[in-house]
Amino acid sequence: MTEEQLFSMDVEDWENYFLNRSNTHEVTPMIGGLTKLTMLQGWWNTLSQDRQLAMYPKLVQAVLNRWGDLSMAVRKDYESNPVEYVADLAFDDKCQFRDYLRPYYNRLWQESPRPHGKELCWIALNSQAQLPVSRAEIGLLFELQNWGLIATRIATSKGYTNDAIELLGLLEERGSEISAFQIDSLVRTGFPKLKGLRWLSKFNGDESFAKRRISRWQKELIAEGLPHEEVFR
Repeated sequence: MTEEQLFSMDVEDWENYFLNRSNTHEVTPMIGGLTKLTMLQGWWNTLSQDRQLAMYPKLVQAVLNRWGDLSMAVRKDYESNPVEYVADLAFDDKCQFRDYLRPYYNRLWQESPRPHGKELCWIALNSQAQLPVSRAEIGLLFELQNWGLIATRIATSKGYTNDAIELLGLLEERGSEISAFQIDSLVRTGFPKLKGLRWLSKFNGDESFAKRRISRWQKELIAEGLPHEEVFR
């Protein structure tokens, strides 16, 4: 399919394209994860801003129209999910958000069906602080089943540090299991490293991964100028 053919497709054409499993399955099992959809990603990154602005609303509307069908599909390993694919197009090849696509990206979250399913979970975890949610909405997300840690990560990524610390404490009170990998992910998202160090030392200190992270963060915090007694408290 040529670029002009793709550019001329309307919303219904994209609905049919996304529903056609031959476009989401692996092109060949020998090339893990390569599908017609993922190959379009490279093409998308070459388009001008004007062309992306002309196309992206159609892609968003197509997945919103067919969200239920796309969400119910049982997908094989490496198969593309069109909802996740369209959300990902709002970020460039360096993972920088394309702010000019924000109104349409926001629609994926604001107008998609509830309850919050796996697609919204994926969008939230990969939103890089761009999710259109307020502090109050993050609190509501926290109360949803299986969304506690995700809400904590969203709060962290959006710079609501005190909220994130409070939510992590609530998870502890509820007896939720929090792994060393999850704490590491929170710190990489922006959670205070010293607080992360305390959590690793308290709950995951015997794990080999946790021990490596504790040692690394202690050295980094000392290099950043924190007092020795504060770091090794």
